[in-house]
Amino acid sequence: MGLIFYYKTYTLDPNYDAIGFYLLFIIFAILYRISTVVFCYKLFKNNIVYSIIIYMFIAIFVIICSMIMGRWFMEKPVYLTTNKGKFEEAKRIFFDQYGFDIDIKNPDFEVLEIQAESCKDVVAFSVKYACEKLGRPCIKSDSGLYIEALGGLPGVYNHDFDTHLGIDKFLELFKNETNRKARIEDCFAYCEPGCEPIVFTGGGTGTIAYEARGNLGRWHDKFYIPDGETKTLSELREIDREYEAKFWGTAKYDFAKWYKENKMK
Repeated sequence: MGLIFYYKTYTLDPNYDAIGFYLLFIIFAILYRISTVVFCYKLFKNNIVYSIIIYMFIAIFVIICSMIMGRWFMEKPVYLTTNKGKFEEAKRIFFDQYGFDIDIKNPDFEVLEIQAESCKDVVAFSVKYACEKLGRPCIKSDSGLYIEALGGLPGVYNHDFDTHLGIDKFLELFKNETNRKARIEDCFAYCEPGCEPIVFTGGGTGTIAYEARGNLGRWHDKFYIPDGETKTLSELREIDREYEAKFWGTAKYDFAKWYKENKMK
């Protein structure tokens, strides 16, 4: 009966941990044996009716407790990133404000990325790919910089621009451009094995500075100025991390709210 219930539970929610459930089941199975042998022998002399009643009571008790305790053993989502700063920031938000925890993992395999026009498509593919490889719930984030004068570039190729051009060379090539409008996109994706990914997006608009300023963050953080500000993202982060984070939108918070409402009931 326990095995059947476990199969049903795991089918409905694959996040339940098998080891956790079996430990719980074994404990109540032992209690069941003790109750049926001791009580039935001492009180009712092996009365079959009482044995059936005790069995049904313990079985129902196991089911109820398993449903409650199962959440205690629920496998934590793993955040796929090599950036410990991003992980610590997300972990702090999720645990302190929404009451759930996450793990960090740098996979021992290459997380494939596709060529696409938006970070949303890239991160959706990557998180599903990694999720199926690892066999556990995964989280992946990605961001992009879209410059109007460059037709939306670097976009999802932000990392390539940083690697092959770098800040100084990029700003030198861009110095005579008068249209310096740009926008940033932040995407946060979640996926479970056998399911389609869910992606939450955010971002904002701004302009490209003429020189790099600040020491924190990625390359574009040092020359991207959010609308309404005179400082770059990097400079704002040095002053107040929480204030700087608002210019990236609410993707992380939207995911956390969704996870709490749908996975922690």
